[in-house]
Amino acid sequence: MWPWLLILLALGTACVQGPSQTIDAFELDAGRQGQSVQSVQSVQTIELPAWFEDQVEPRTRYTLRAHVSLPPELRGQALDLSIPLLQAQLEVEADGERLHPDQRYAGYRVAHPRRWRVPARLSEDGELELALRIEHGWSQSAWLTNKPMLLPAGAPDPRARTIEAVNIRGSWLAVGLLTQIGLTCLLIYSLDRRRRPYMWFGIQALSATVYPAFTSGLTTWLGPLDTVLVELGLLAALTASLFFTHTHFDPSCLRTAGLSEPPRWLLGLLALAAVVAVLVPGPFVATTISAPAVVVAVAVTSVYQMVILVRLWRRGEVERHGDVGLLLAAWVGLSLGTWADLSCWLGFVDPLGGVRPAGLGLAAFALFLSLLLSRSHIRSLRESDALNVELGEQLEALELERSRTAALNEDLRAQIADRSAQLFTALALVEGAENSRQILLPGTEVNERYRIERVLGSGAMGMVYEVARLSDESRWAMKIASESSGTTLARLAREAHIASKIVDPNVVRVRDIDVSTQGFMYVILELVEGESLRKRLARGVLPAKEATSVLAQVARGLVALHAASVAHRDLKPENILLRTTEESAERGQAHAKIADFGISRLGTSELPELRRPAGTSSPDADTARELADPDPLEPDAAADGSEPADESEEATMSETSSPASSGGSLSSSLSLTRTGVLAGTPHYIAPELALGAPTTTLASDMFSFGVVAFETLAGIRPFAVPVALSLRRGESADLLDMSPLIVRDVDEALAQLIEGCLALDPEARPSAREAARVLETLAEAQAKDDGALSAAG
Repeated sequence: MWPWLLILLALGTACVQGPSQTIDAFELDAGRQGQSVQSVQSVQTIELPAWFEDQVEPRTRYTLRAHVSLPPELRGQALDLSIPLLQAQLEVEADGERLHPDQRYAGYRVAHPRRWRVPARLSEDGELELALRIEHGWSQSAWLTNKPMLLPAGAPDPRARTIEAVNIRGSWLAVGLLTQIGLTCLLIYSLDRRRRPYMWFGIQALSATVYPAFTSGLTTWLGPLDTVLVELGLLAALTASLFFTHTHFDPSCLRTAGLSEPPRWLLGLLALAAVVAVLVPGPFVATTISAPAVVVAVAVTSVYQMVILVRLWRRGEVERHGDVGLLLAAWVGLSLGTWADLSCWLGFVDPLGGVRPAGLGLAAFALFLSLLLSRSHIRSLRESDALNVELGEQLEALELERSRTAALNEDLRAQIADRSAQLFTALALVEGAENSRQILLPGTEVNERYRIERVLGSGAMGMVYEVARLSDESRWAMKIASESSGTTLARLAREAHIASKIVDPNVVRVRDIDVSTQGFMYVILELVEGESLRKRLARGVLPAKEATSVLAQVARGLVALHAASVAHRDLKPENILLRTTEESAERGQAHAKIADFGISRLGTSELPELRRPAGTSSPDADTARELADPDPLEPDAAADGSEPADESEEATMSETSSPASSGGSLSSSLSLTRTGVLAGTPHYIAPELALGAPTTTLASDMFSFGVVAFETLAGIRPFAVPVALSLRRGESADLLDMSPLIVRDVDEALAQLIEGCLALDPEARPSAREAARVLETLAEAQAKDDGALSAAG
């Protein structure tokens, strides 16, 4: 567009072909009907171009007079007086005779070029006395920025043609384009309210139509109020343009450039300019007061838009460069097209001699933004097509899965019969088998379904192997019992039963449980690639952000457990597994999972019913008690092969004796008995359990969580001597010392949460859900702080 615009401007400033006479100066008679005006010199000479609104009283008629000596080639022929642009109603006289215009226009101002015919008889003597009687209806009716010219009748005036083409027809084109594009965008938004950029662009386009309408004279029927309309319309378009930019690009893309929403200071500037436009609406002060305020707002907004687009280009995603480039080109083109208009409105200079290219600049701006939205629409269609293809593939996969499920159901019925026979064989082997640990070598296949890969860990309770499922070579963890006693097998089955009830990303899931043909029971667990929290703490305390993330995930896992009426009863760093992926490593976070439900407890309504095979005797009371509330596990391996706790930490405490009553040593009070024991790891056991609470409650887990949280953040446990052990001995528990957390500058809300979890009174402890809420809020605040620091950097 710009090349042909420059050509038009060149034509407008070129010399007129053929004879012509330019009028360079006029005598200004500021009186009304020949009477002088007070405080204003009645007659004075002005050189063109000139701005002389301060020399003429508002709403009066003033006269411009000129004596013209015609060159010989213009004498004795009809002439045309051409005035390319004078935005006022006027009458023209030559030698006292009133001349007739080529066309009459209504309104207080006239935006079109005009010509008046001078009869041949008046030019015969070669001298003309011209008088222009002008109605001063607004400030620019006293602006004469291009020089009138006398031409042979019918000869073209390139300056007038350029103003007609750019100011009038170019503005009409801009009005039509902006209106059509604006209405189309609003229609699209009305059909799909999710497309907010279309709404803002529609408002922007329709609001911007007022300026080319004003320039072409389409708003003169409103009278002087059209100046207020054009100012408010431009301010509304600028405001909408800010919201368009900030809604078209993704928030994540804007955040990379340090942006989130339109700046309040800029919105305040636009609002202030609107207030000035409303409070100062007069046609004679618009150019001096309200128009400069609007011009400043236009300039500042344009610069702001170009600056943020350059920042988006430099920091944004490569695939969005096309959008950024189109929008940047639109603002650059608009700035190039409006500088002349803005300079004129400020009253500085009219650099193009009355040509107002801002209308064409707005039309180009609208076309660029249309291309931008079209590009976005095409991208949306492509994404929609891709999603449709993906959906079709998923539907085909679902149909295939449905057919596979039907086949698997048939296989399941056959497997039930097979496993019944296997269980019968296993139970027969239990009767005569020695209680020796089963060792499986790598490469061993179990039930023709799993292949042993390697040992992950072992403990007194059993062993954990990494296995590959033969059907798809996926990796899992297999846990087997080290003994063949009914209690041990029941405990393993109970662990699988509890874990299978929990579906949560922060809890290790169970895949399968079965009895092998070799006579041992096994559980297939999720394989967590990583390490235990205990191993991680061995390298030092976690940074605040990583610690908050891990604890928040553990709290969410406890929420899932407690919602299913499950008390873990042995929450400790060894049973918290940390999976680290490439994505989580970049964020400095790990995916935490709670594992090992060997001594967990279900609500009584959730306990599986213990059935006795026909023809067998009832289990004795001790065995029944152990099945319902089994004693704690020995040092055991987690699902990822993380090391168990030290042997010294895995002791259990007798429920039937104490040092005070028996006078025995510490080792005797912590004997590993199989009946009458207190389950758990001493440092993490809640005090109420040591005081004889009949059952474990969900609040007991929160005490363990408090110990884990304290240890994670401070690197040491909160109590040098386990609280449960002190109370068991009949001694007072150590006072809680929060200074290690204060030294580590732990957030006050988090410190209060940990202190609440470590309360001796279970009723005073927060729930898992409350703990998760506090930790998630803190994690979000830390993420925002990191984002702010990144933006500042």
